[in-house]
Amino acid sequence: MSNQFWAVVPAAGVGKRMGGSIPKQYLEIHGKTVLEHTLERLLSVSRISAVAVALGQEDGYWSDLPISR
Repeated sequence: MSNQFWAVVPAAGVGKRMGGSIPKQYLEIHGKTVLEHTLERLLSVSRISAVAVALGQEDGYWSDLPISR
């Protein structure tokens, strides 16, 4: 029997303590955001059937990411 799992990624932070102009999850590393790297890694795991991303109510960045579609 193969167990399948969902992953939940908390991404509602605003980066206030870091003091950056954008939240940490949207900072780019090697051409992709931290959040995109995270989601791609999770979705590559065969036992993870879906990923839920928990965003802040005022998030204005998620919809601009190709992975959000």
